[in-house]
Amino acid sequence: MQLHNDPAAAAAHQALEAFTHRYVAEYPAVQWRTSVTIPVVFHVVWRLPEENLSEEQILSQLAVLNQDFRFTNAVGGLIPPLFQPVAADAEINFCLARRTPDGATTSGIVRTPTPYTFIGDRTVDGRRAICYTAYGGSDAWDPSRYLNIWVGRRQIFPAEASFPSVGLPQEDGVIIDPQFVGITGTAAGNQPYHLGRTLTHELGHYFNLYHLWGPGQPGTCNQSDEVADTPEQSKTYLGECPTHPQITCGTPDMFMNYMSYTNDACMAMFTLGQKARMWAALQGARAGLLSSEGCVPVSTQQPELAEIKVLNNPAGRQGIHLKVSGMANEKMTYTLFTAGGQPVAKGRVEPEGITHVDTSQLPAGIYFLAIAAPGVPLLRRIVVMPHR
Repeated sequence: MQLHNDPAAAAAHQALEAFTHRYVAEYPAVQWRTSVTIPVVFHVVWRLPEENLSEEQILSQLAVLNQDFRFTNAVGGLIPPLFQPVAADAEINFCLARRTPDGATTSGIVRTPTPYTFIGDRTVDGRRAICYTAYGGSDAWDPSRYLNIWVGRRQIFPAEASFPSVGLPQEDGVIIDPQFVGITGTAAGNQPYHLGRTLTHELGHYFNLYHLWGPGQPGTCNQSDEVADTPEQSKTYLGECPTHPQITCGTPDMFMNYMSYTNDACMAMFTLGQKARMWAALQGARAGLLSSEGCVPVSTQQPELAEIKVLNNPAGRQGIHLKVSGMANEKMTYTLFTAGGQPVAKGRVEPEGITHVDTSQLPAGIYFLAIAAPGVPLLRRIVVMPHR
């Protein structure tokens, strides 16, 4: 993780922590939240052919992230009854980006050959070379709208992540060795870190989670990870897969938590308290990810044939309005989906005039509006605001 000691970074992080504490204190009363989907771009920076990871391997990592953050990973048996009540679905999804910052179609994977061995560790003028095309790496996509993950060989630590508001924007994201990505290819033989959990752990840092032993070095019980439902723990459990209970600070350790260093096969959970901190990051320093259109495919709309406008977005109690022109004889329908793909509203679109889409009964959050129209398919991100 990248925690810098310069005054500006320290001040930014202090402000983030103050916001986080306020948000977490109010979190139980927040009822409008819904799951979100974060657009991801993998920058594969490779020297040897085996470092140029296959799409299959990258997709396997994405699947692991979605299972771990949505608590659908079928590892509940690793969580002792003591901790099961606080195990959480973080309600965060990840997709490979479908459009670039400039609006072009993309696979969400950028492949860059490099002449440098261990590009993931290389620095030039104090900067991480893998994050810059000029230094043999790959330039970041707008970090306020995309999660950048750089894949390149490393010698010391397998990965590192940026905390929110800390470090250079051009380096914001995660840097990870190709042997620790996903569950196939270069990762398959990298036991006991062969199940993609290294990136789950690092994204915890990206969303402002500390290790269970706190922000400093392990070995003492006088630090805090600022999460109420994770017991104090002084040991990392690096390279271990222990049995419950293990006690280092007077209470059983939650060594199966993703923010410990347990073997991949023994990691199983985030907690409700950790979820609250991650959502504080999404409402604060990483709020731009919520309005990003990186997961939305590029539209094939042909404006010379017709025009469809979405009015009153973000939507309040009055809902949104669809204004159509140039399609008087066409039959059109709309469907409003949750960020997870669940349809919540359907209807007919008036070919000329205004169509009202009622959002007054929907929880606040991110939705997608799909309009089925001949020659003018349309998909738009809709933000429903809290109802006051």
